[in-house]
Amino acid sequence: DNTRIFLVVTMNPDGFAARKRGNANGVDLNRNFPDVVKDADVRCDRPGEKGQRQIETCHVVKWIQQRQFVLGGYFHGGALVVSYGLDGRKDGRGGSGVVVDSPEKRLLEAASLTYAQTNVAIRDGLESPMYGAKDGIINGAAWYSIFGGAQDYGYFFNNNNIDVTFEVSGEYERDKWPPAKDLPQYWEDNRDAMLLYMQYIHRGIKGIVTAPTSCSMPTNDVASLIGVKVVADNENPGVDDPSRNASVVTLEPHGDFFRLLMPGRYTVTFSKSGYRTHTLTNVVVNDVSATVVHVKLECDDDPATAAAAAAAVPLTIALAPLLLLAQLVAAVW
Repeated sequence: DNTRIFLVVTMNPDGFAARKRGNANGVDLNRNFPDVVKDADVRCDRPGEKGQRQIETCHVVKWIQQRQFVLGGYFHGGALVVSYGLDGRKDGRGGSGVVVDSPEKRLLEAASLTYAQTNVAIRDGLESPMYGAKDGIINGAAWYSIFGGAQDYGYFFNNNNIDVTFEVSGEYERDKWPPAKDLPQYWEDNRDAMLLYMQYIHRGIKGIVTAPTSCSMPTNDVASLIGVKVVADNENPGVDDPSRNASVVTLEPHGDFFRLLMPGRYTVTFSKSGYRTHTLTNVVVNDVSATVVHVKLECDDDPATAAAAAAAVPLTIALAPLLLLAQLVAAVW
């Protein structure tokens, strides 16, 4: 009752119909997304032209930007393994064997392992050691480095969205386009794994940030605040946790945020120009449900910075009962 789930059957209908990886223009759409290493231009002003974003990519990019998903899963054929980001090497080179971790390494590994060990075909399969995978999971760049993939796009361009790719069919041609009679078995293999993976959407912290409606005159009225940076630092110095200093921002239109985290104790900092930084310590995160953290920021005492505070958007929902909760997007290439 508190999760919105979006399913995209395929973003490449022409390629699927033709049994080809590329679209009607012969472009591999999973190499066509904006990329921080090789092509960070997010414009889609000439979709479909050679060397430009394809129309399918542009539609998906626009949709993701509008929805601001928090957790995603991409279904793919061609192997039996779960691949997690990051997918591209920082030096822009291809090849295999070089691990490129994101700040969410522990979270990505845990979510990937949950899927792999629940999916019978992946758990009991013999393919994953061929790719250098362990326990059915592998870092994308270590498997083979790619650029322009949807998985890294979601992370770098969509508020640190967490995505994982599920390779759920074998290498042979028939495995990528299985006959209808085989589909019930694919469903049985993946059903429980999908449900358990989706539960990760409710781990970490979530909340709404508000502030006075005016920083130039006294007021008791508050409104939601967009663009607040939310940083969660693990308080246990003995934990090798690369999630330190990874951040999300509060989103339109309600000033809400969602930060997926592994269980632990965190110091959470909320900051935005024109407002006093607000820090909470000893915020406990468990592995059952997200910790709700609502925060009100105060205007900065410095008139110069207070004047620069962004205009807040009036709240149209109650703070306490229900947030606009996180979403899962699943796409089949």
